[in-house]
Parts: sequence; C-alpha cells; structure tokens
Amino acid sequence: MVVQYCYLLLTIEKMWTYDGPSRGRLVTNNIMNLMLTVLRPLALFLVAQPISQDGKNAAPPFNLYKFDENNSAFEQLKSLTSDALKSYPNAAELKPVEHFVNELVDISKL
Repeated sequence: MVVQYCYLLLTIEKMWTYDGPSRGRLVTNNIMNLMLTVLRPLALFLVAQPISQDGKNAAPPFNLYKFDENNSAFEQLKSLTSDALKSYPNAAELKPVEHFVNELVDISKL
C-alpha cells in the first residue's frame, strides 16, 4: 500500500507542475482512482487482518517509498502491486485493484 500511496503523492506533485492536455486525466484517472479503487480496497483489506492474539488488526502504512529513479515509477507500481496481490489470491475484494492500477496515467510520460 505504501507504493500506491507514494504514486498518489507523485501524481499530485505532477498535477501542480504540469499544465498540458492530460492534466484533467491526472485528476480523474490517477488521483480519484488511486484513492477510491486502489487505496480504499487495500486499506479495508488491511484493517481486517489480525496481527496479534489480543485482537489488534493491521493498519494502512503511510511510509515513504522511494522509486528507483532509473525506472518508470508507473512500471514499478504495476509490478509491485501485481507481486503483492499474488500473496492473497483468494481475496475477492483485491481482484479489481490490479486492473485499476494498470489503467492509471504514466506520469513519467507527461
């Protein structure tokens, strides 16, 4: 979830510095979709995961993920999301997440 959150931050930063024809798509495709169709299901899944015997559950992390500057952050996002979702193949609520990640705008191309 840290990777997806950090891609959201990169998108917001790009939105404030980019004034080209795809600016609207940054808001609708990336910012809204990251918050609603990517981060939300991941967060809901996490908070349902028990992490101790005393009833505590996991929580969404908001750490900083530093993307490898030699590779596209978008490609890293897609790869890391796919790898993470493979760990939970039976989690139906996570199945659409990879599709929505793949539909995002690659901000490195703007």
